[in-house]
Amino acid sequence: MRRFYGWFGIAALALLVRALFLAEFAETVAFRSPVVDAYTYDQQARSVAAGGPGALELPYYQPPLYSLVLGGIYAVAPGPWGPRLVQAGLGVLTSVLVGLVAARVGGRRAGYVGGGLFALYGPALWMEGELLPPTLVLTTTTAAIWLLDRADRAERPLRALLGAGVLLGVASAARPTSILFGALAGLWWALGGSRSTGGGAGRPSPLASAIAFGLAIALPILPFTIANRVGGGENVVVSYNGGINFYLGNGANSDSLTAIQPGHHWDKLQIAPWAAGVRSRVGESNYWFERGLREAAADPAAWVRALGRKIVRLLDARETPRNTDFEVARRESRVLSAPLPGFALVAPLALLGLWLGFANPSSRRLRSLLILLLIAVAIENLAFFVAARYRLEATPALCVLAGLGVDAAIRSRGRPVLALVAAAGLAGFVLVDWLGERPIDEARAAINRSVALQRAGFEASAARALEDALRADPRDVDAHRLLAESLVRDHQPEAALRELDAALALAPDYVQVLLVKGRLLEQIGRADEAGEPYRRAVQADPFEKQARSAYGVWLAIRHRYEEARVQFEAGLAIDPTDSDLRHNLGNLERVQRGS
Repeated sequence: MRRFYGWFGIAALALLVRALFLAEFAETVAFRSPVVDAYTYDQQARSVAAGGPGALELPYYQPPLYSLVLGGIYAVAPGPWGPRLVQAGLGVLTSVLVGLVAARVGGRRAGYVGGGLFALYGPALWMEGELLPPTLVLTTTTAAIWLLDRADRAERPLRALLGAGVLLGVASAARPTSILFGALAGLWWALGGSRSTGGGAGRPSPLASAIAFGLAIALPILPFTIANRVGGGENVVVSYNGGINFYLGNGANSDSLTAIQPGHHWDKLQIAPWAAGVRSRVGESNYWFERGLREAAADPAAWVRALGRKIVRLLDARETPRNTDFEVARRESRVLSAPLPGFALVAPLALLGLWLGFANPSSRRLRSLLILLLIAVAIENLAFFVAARYRLEATPALCVLAGLGVDAAIRSRGRPVLALVAAAGLAGFVLVDWLGERPIDEARAAINRSVALQRAGFEASAARALEDALRADPRDVDAHRLLAESLVRDHQPEAALRELDAALALAPDYVQVLLVKGRLLEQIGRADEAGEPYRRAVQADPFEKQARSAYGVWLAIRHRYEEARVQFEAGLAIDPTDSDLRHNLGNLERVQRGS
């Protein structure tokens, strides 16, 4: 029993820090009111809980597995606690698994250090509170590594090998780029698995077992591929958002593209495939891949410079924000603001582990698998774009190697001066703000806080947060729009119109602002003026069916029936299933027959 005390200690440490974090996090509005991507997953999951897996739109835009898992949790526990408790449990499990893998690499002490580092790793703890897939991916990937090591050491490895494949398939259904690590792991097995699989009667060869491993990876993915083909009518392996993500990281001015948040600029970006005549989801994804490659080829020097900046972000102590910001969470949390381990500590220790542990032949195979995970995560981030939640996938391997580094430094009989200098040099590099990107985007942080407050029913506090956003950046068009919508709900139409006009002065083609202005003018008895913003909305985005519908209704009320028909029919050409447009067109035809 004594040999398990250390692992119980790691589990207890991980559980304690997560209990403290959740107790504090539960008092915030973000706990029950997620924003941006987390809100999308939350809404999809609630649809799944109410209507089953068929509630998700096909083909899948985002990887569907996390929404399905979250929906299953909501079916049992519909409140905000259920998924956070499950993810905290997964975090505890991952901490122990990291410790077990580290112990295989460098011994028990390395295991305790590696597991303890992950148990306290601040960004992982933060992500467990977010309704996003990384926690699931971390657990399944780490468990797969543990099983692959067991298979590599076993006389009869096939069961462990297939289990690892299924786990990596699950990770890939939650985040398709995990397929890359699965492929590298299959190659790792095929090239080195003969030690455990060859030579015995009836045992599969390394190549045959690697093929079985690949089929095991495909098993959890296949149902989604079939659903996309049968239900969505398109050949999509998991989801079709890969193209737009590739473009964000590789198109011209990629730094600006990756900083785009939901709102005006994102809406404008979404028009491009439709304007180019693309009408399928696969075509949409291909459009973005091709455009990204075309723009990179048009200015290769700029692309190389952008790649260099991505490399710096990949090695930056700062957790690169995407939608939400770890530094904002740290500022608002006593637990996260504590001196918890982060990338700036774990990465240099991992380098130390690689350096000092290189001569140890007993763990060379497992170390090479961990290196492959680091390579896969680096390729994924550099091929698309760097973000905190994507770099987080390297953390289990980094913590394992960091545990090895600490243990090897303690064991070293000499003075590993060069290794320590290299680790110190990396620490110095990651701590420097080379790109000047450390400051928090205060306007975006305030907007996210406002959206969360508004959805939770705190309208006055939400409006104050938007005022904070505009103080931070008076030119933020989304803050003006959201404040206008808040003023509409608060029955302050004239103040709302001022905010809408301020937004349109900055972005005259902001479709959502034009639609809000048109509706507001109709509500306050100035309906004749509403035609102009509706017309401009259609002109700004001819593929926005809401604009077509609103403008068509406005025209029909003024007996401009043929013009109204053009708008309704154009809207139905965009989406033939839209019930409002069909209803409006039917009413128009009845009115014309009656006249």
